[in-house]
Amino acid sequence: MNFDICFNFDFRDLSNEDIIEIFDEIKDINSVDDQGDTLLLWACKEYNLQLIEYALCRGGDTNYLNECGETPVQEVINIAEDREEIALAILQKLIDAGANLEVRGFMKKTAFLKACSRNSKKVIELLVRNGADVKVTVEEDGKLLDGCFYADIFGETPEIRRYIGRLVNS
Repeated sequence: MNFDICFNFDFRDLSNEDIIEIFDEIKDINSVDDQGDTLLLWACKEYNLQLIEYALCRGGDTNYLNECGETPVQEVINIAEDREEIALAILQKLIDAGANLEVRGFMKKTAFLKACSRNSKKVIELLVRNGADVKVTVEEDGKLLDGCFYADIFGETPEIRRYIGRLVNS
């Protein structure tokens, strides 16, 4: 079910309790707003742990891919560097709830490939501990692009580039 609201705009002044009350009346927790996001995806963008837990308890789709090519896991990875500890907690909750780390999102990247360009060794370690494929590649113009490629072009720290190199070449 899609509805004519924008979580980011329409929910910005509402409390979590108000949002939960609204969604308690909506049968499909995976309803999509006019920006193409589910409540779970939007809550991940906002680092809103209470709404993430609510959406997961109601059966929120951890593998939903929005129109921008992002899943809840990939959205958290996008901004994990800014609030790493809460991002790690959210990622683990999503993984525990069944998130598939191999879903291909924007530019055909998996969670691991996206994390290789986001400057958080802890996020990469969490993904690896939870079974992310470190050998994954994206084919572009006949070339195979791996985690090292993404770490290099996004200017990751030397420590992270070395760590990714060890993973990819192991």
